[in-house]
Amino acid sequence: MAAAVAVSVVFGLLCAWCLWFFRDPVRPVPSGADVVVSPADGRVVAVDSTPPPSEARAASESAGLSTPDSRWVRISVFMNVFDVHVNRAPVAGVVTAAVRKNGTFVNASLAKASEANERVSLVQRMSSGKAAISVQIAGLIARRIICRVQAGADLAKGERFGMIRFGSRVDVFLPEGSSSAVKPGDRCVAGQTVLATLAADTKVH
Repeated sequence: MAAAVAVSVVFGLLCAWCLWFFRDPVRPVPSGADVVVSPADGRVVAVDSTPPPSEARAASESAGLSTPDSRWVRISVFMNVFDVHVNRAPVAGVVTAAVRKNGTFVNASLAKASEANERVSLVQRMSSGKAAISVQIAGLIARRIICRVQAGADLAKGERFGMIRFGSRVDVFLPEGSSSAVKPGDRCVAGQTVLATLAADTKVH
């Protein structure tokens, strides 16, 4: 009898944890044509100027959204196991590509994870004709990237597009001139925290 109770308690705790982990709260999305929102809950680990992964660059260039000499602003948000893991579109735009790349599973907070780890790159065409790229990056524990949209999907800013299970990272790449509203160490809430403002020539018209 005691063993059955113990099993029931453990099972109940596991069920409660699963419900908590896969929670998906409603979020008020900030308005403003130039506002970029965070794609993930978590901590900002990088704000710099660096090109997207090679496959994302190729997809952006083939769609005519950027050129080989385009410069980018990157903002990286690291999710731990306690964060909400649903990912949201940082800007409004049509998806032109969702490219999966196999890779390793090093700690997603490390800089080398951007190019080394398994990932999915989501390229969006903003109405300005320029690209915003969101890269879901697997981590040391997170081995399951879910991207629920394909090319042709028209995403609203803050709209859900996927998730990464058990902690990982999302990098956002924005056109040169975009201004970060966060710094490393800041906490972000997906679909709610203002991550950056777009440059004047990349605002939605």
